[in-house]
Amino acid sequence: MHAHLFRAARRLASSLVALLLSVGVPVFAAPFAFLVQADGNSVAVVDLASRSIVATIPVTRNPAFIAANPAGTRMYVSSISDPAVSVIDTASRSVVTTITTPAVAAGVAVNPAGTRMAIALPGGGATPLNTVGIYDAATNGLLQTVTSGAGPTSVAFNPSGTRLYVANSDANTISVIDGTTFAVVATVPTQPTPFPMAVNPAGTRLYVSQLGTQANAANSVAVIDLASNAVLAQIAVGSLPAGVAVRPSGDRVFVALPEAGAVAVIDAGANTVATRITTGGFPTSVGVTPDGTQLVVVDGDNDRILVYDTTTLAQVFVMTVPNGPVALGGSFIVGAASTGTPNPPGARSGLWWNPNESGWGIHFTQRGNIIFAAWYTYDASGAPKWYVASSCAVVGNSCSGSLFQATGPRFFGVPFNPSSASVSNAGSLAVTFSSNESATMTYSVAGQSRTVPIVRQVFRGTGTTPAVSYTDLWWNASESGWGMAITQQFQTMFLAWFVYNSAGQPVWYVVSDCAVTAGGNGCSGSVFRTTGPPFGPTFNPSLISVFPAGSATLTFSDANNGTLSFTVDGVSGSKSITRQVF
Repeated sequence: MHAHLFRAARRLASSLVALLLSVGVPVFAAPFAFLVQADGNSVAVVDLASRSIVATIPVTRNPAFIAANPAGTRMYVSSISDPAVSVIDTASRSVVTTITTPAVAAGVAVNPAGTRMAIALPGGGATPLNTVGIYDAATNGLLQTVTSGAGPTSVAFNPSGTRLYVANSDANTISVIDGTTFAVVATVPTQPTPFPMAVNPAGTRLYVSQLGTQANAANSVAVIDLASNAVLAQIAVGSLPAGVAVRPSGDRVFVALPEAGAVAVIDAGANTVATRITTGGFPTSVGVTPDGTQLVVVDGDNDRILVYDTTTLAQVFVMTVPNGPVALGGSFIVGAASTGTPNPPGARSGLWWNPNESGWGIHFTQRGNIIFAAWYTYDASGAPKWYVASSCAVVGNSCSGSLFQATGPRFFGVPFNPSSASVSNAGSLAVTFSSNESATMTYSVAGQSRTVPIVRQVFRGTGTTPAVSYTDLWWNASESGWGMAITQQFQTMFLAWFVYNSAGQPVWYVVSDCAVTAGGNGCSGSVFRTTGPPFGPTFNPSLISVFPAGSATLTFSDANNGTLSFTVDGVSGSKSITRQVF
């Protein structure tokens, strides 16, 4: 690697951090962080809720980089001195095996499906290797090596797993690699010494810190458009930019500035530094919790982490972490509680419709003697509108309850403010089931009363039974007021998504053919919106119009937690989601 990078690494080795906490780690009941401790040859497990270290795991000597598989069952820790990667089992909090690599390893990344692992292999001295090893994440066996530019250090997959990005610190380039064939498909030039980097949750931008050299101080973050593989902007942030993290909403990017004792806060829309957080010390890495509310900053020189509110930027707490926490070029993710075991809803759950009235539908989520019904229809002008019966009480083969309508904050392009959502009574709903496949639905709303037969909508009749069915009602617990109803049939998911438009009115979108990924833990597809007949005593399906609106990708970290990444009407974003258990 470049001599300047080694000098930077030596300083960072006593303080530079990239934390990683896996989303939905099965054994944990609260947010936890895994911090490499360079001076202790160990990994500290930090409970961010109780603000305490709950475990210390011995690993390979001089550990530096850390990454987790999407399910949160494994952590991978590489060394800056030995050709070795320690594999940690998160349930037992112990090293279960050590992967011997062809050369000294650097950054590690696992694809969203959890099937492939990329390890940067820069080598060193007179025999640089300058490759990336692609490993089978189940067997830890090396499958192939990919020649990158000189000095590969950081690696990152995009949210869909279709691309792998490699920062080549000595070549001053980013290699763009196909996530299936692992062939290099493009090379993007950067300013000197690209190193820490992060892909935004929507998968549209790559943010790369450029350390520069002693003769050429870059002092900037490159913003790379991932559709064109072109540098859109160079954002001047200050000397020696280090760790990078993007808020889940995609609107803010945080960059650690060790020499300034600060964190730059970038407005992702304007590609400018909006402000700085003064941390003092030598902050080297940053991370944002999945709910987007907290920023964690690591100051290794002073053996501490600092936590801030991502909106107000006010400090929440400071905590001591000893033994020089360090993890070069990694990422920091905080997960919520999860058993890792699916928590599926009841047998009547899924998407229902009337085949003679294509264009509207209702999704049932059954838990015990309560059915949550989300009804996708149209208002008096034919615009899409949704209602919910959040507590349709089951008695025998029927359920009944109040229908509610909602207004709320604009969803796309701004942080979601749940305090702006409100509901009002709109009428009533009753459903009588003749079986788990057919029923009649009676409603009274907006001055109209009607009884209509409905059946379960079958859109994929055959295929391989999935190991986990993601059919359920999903939400973000910190953003109550919007949600997504998922119906999975074999290798296809139907997503019905209820949110609010710019005027705060309820609106819905669908992804009617969300193709399940090869690993089975997500799907990708096109987003559509519709208009239809004005709400009335009858329904005329010939008045339905369908319009393309964008794209969406779901990536599940385990059976109960996931990430929704989307671009709708040109606005991109990402949200953490979990099953809504009621």
